Amino acid sequence: LQSQAVDLVLMFVIAAAMVGHSLRYRSQVVTSLAFLLAFVTVGISGVTLFSLVAGALLAAGLVYITARQYWYELGICGLVGVYLNHFLWLHRVLPDGASPSHPFAQFLPSAALLLFYWLLFRLAYVFRIPRDHRQEVLASLTAVLNSVGLMSLLKYQSSHPEWAFWGLLVLGAAEMVLAFVARPRFRTAFIVLSSIASVLLLAAVPFRFTGSNWTFFWLLEAEILFLAGVQLHERVFNRLGMLAGFAVALKLIIADAASIFTLRQQHPDTAHHFAIALTFLCAAALLWFNAEFAPRRWSFTASEDLDRTAFVITSYLAALMALLGLWILFPASWTVIAWLALLLLLGQVADKLSSSTLATQADLLALATIMRTVGVNLQSTEHLGRISLRAITVILASALFYLGTRRKTRGLGLTRDYVPASYSWVASALLSALAWYELEPIAVAVVWGIFALVLFELGHGLRRNYLRYQAYALLAASFIRIFFANLNVDSTHLFGPRLYTVVPLIAAYLWIYYRGTSNSEQSKLDQHAATISAWVATVAAASLTYFEVRAAWVAIAWAALALLLIIVGQMLRRSLFVAQSLALLLAAAARELLFNMFSTPSLASTTTTSRVFCVGLTCALMFSA
Repeated sequence: LQSQAVDLVLMFVIAAAMVGHSLRYRSQVVTSLAFLLAFVTVGISGVTLFSLVAGALLAAGLVYITARQYWYELGICGLVGVYLNHFLWLHRVLPDGASPSHPFAQFLPSAALLLFYWLLFRLAYVFRIPRDHRQEVLASLTAVLNSVGLMSLLKYQSSHPEWAFWGLLVLGAAEMVLAFVARPRFRTAFIVLSSIASVLLLAAVPFRFTGSNWTFFWLLEAEILFLAGVQLHERVFNRLGMLAGFAVALKLIIADAASIFTLRQQHPDTAHHFAIALTFLCAAALLWFNAEFAPRRWSFTASEDLDRTAFVITSYLAALMALLGLWILFPASWTVIAWLALLLLLGQVADKLSSSTLATQADLLALATIMRTVGVNLQSTEHLGRISLRAITVILASALFYLGTRRKTRGLGLTRDYVPASYSWVASALLSALAWYELEPIAVAVVWGIFALVLFELGHGLRRNYLRYQAYALLAASFIRIFFANLNVDSTHLFGPRLYTVVPLIAAYLWIYYRGTSNSEQSKLDQHAATISAWVATVAAASLTYFEVRAAWVAIAWAALALLLIIVGQMLRRSLFVAQSLALLLAAAARELLFNMFSTPSLASTTTTSRVFCVGLTCALMFSA
């Protein structure tokens, strides 16, 4: 036909006839074929904006029939046909889509038609309630496809990207209004449309704001959704708020945290990045509020298993946001101090709320802090004035770990009170490692011994077994250490570093023995540790004499020590010292046989180092023993 007006009128008549035909015979198959032919006719002809109006009339007839007859399969096919025909027209007019800032003469009529299509199908979805579950699923799928088709084609023809924010904002608000219109009669439509509205409102923000600002608006929108659900007693909004929070967290991790991590891997970065760090910390605070406070204040928000699981995930996500935010705000060696301050705060709140979830987060944060301290702080060579930054941060970290032992609430689903022992072990280990890194090699064992005595006495005074066990471990480490660092030191003086570093350790071992045997109510472990300490003291004394006296006099010194031990054993009535005396007598005898008999000179050459003098004096001491 030459006249498009006549063509449009005829098309309208045909659409009306199709409606009448379908209503009379109630055949979805015949009606589907008729509409299929109609849409194909529009598609294969020279598609113009005028013919798209005819397509709109087809869509109106289709929506009316599907809504009246509950033919939801036909509704999906019709929706695809409407948007597909419009895309074919756009593709002919704009083969590669519209270019930003380049005018598209038919932009407004095209956008108006797309909005008309969307409104037709959306009103049918809101005001027509399906009869069964299958129809409900098909109707919801049609609603989602309706939004996808509208957004896709608006994006394809968009020559004004500056309008995207307002367009998404208005569409999101319209979807939310329609959701509340559908809420009294069709809950599924309320859920679907409010979800679509939330996505559109969140998607609008990046088109208007840049940097960290739009993430703040995302956080605000997510919290508004959550609080709206609280006020309306509507779990859908609670869940949408939590999902929006997950989206914010994902964006922060992938975009912001990853970029700062890359920056700090490439070169040292001491910047605090306040805006990004504040965004992370605000996200953590809001997520913790939603996960920990809201379910206790408004119990209906956690009435289902799905919601309770989501709250737990949200709480852990909040901990991750806080950890990353503090890492960004406090770079380098100060990160662990900030993390431990957060650990103490989590412990306090966990005790107040009796929250095992927060207690578990504190334990996981402690593990992260340990790895960070070992990997970064103990390896640091920076100085704050004349003081090593490593010493400052590790001492502070150890003190905070000791404070963390006060937490009462257990995490990880454990029933045993593991917090005081585990946290104090970590603190003691960090201080011991700091001594290894900061002190001269010869001083490490001495400091370990002094620290062990402090822990031992605290363990006795406070009745904390784990502190005494830490003391035993440190004493064992100091004993092993002296063979690698202390006894091998060159010493030309009578009272050299070898003597004044090993003798205090021998005294410490003997003190542990004395304290361990002075109370008959000591545990079996403490009694065994006392016995081992006495043997360790004897071995250390024998080793010291081996290095301090002349080679020819080693057996004499051991025999003299054996005599002293058997005298002490007789005076104290302790068979332990008798056993040690026998062991030293055997060592002295072996030394005489293997060394003095063959390596020492004869009596003619020298007196005090001769074979006769050394063996004779040793034997005299043995007879005395």
